[in-house]
Amino acid sequence: MTTTVFYHNIIHDKEKQDIKIELEFGGTSFYGGENLMYLRIDGKFMVLDRETGVKFFNAVQKLGTYLSFDEP
Repeated sequence: MTTTVFYHNIIHDKEKQDIKIELEFGGTSFYGGENLMYLRIDGKFMVLDRETGVKFFNAVQKLGTYLSFDEP
């Protein structure tokens, strides 16, 4: 079983600094050695099945493009 963290941070609301979440995500082979995406939000851990992981990835990528995060 391998887990690789790609992102871990405490994120604060843009306006209200007292509103925050702890977010971590990465890859794990926790279930049967299959490489899958995991999320940990405020200490709650979940492994996404491959289909859900792909949908999540595509949605975040589309959002980044929509917000022009992929441009310098």
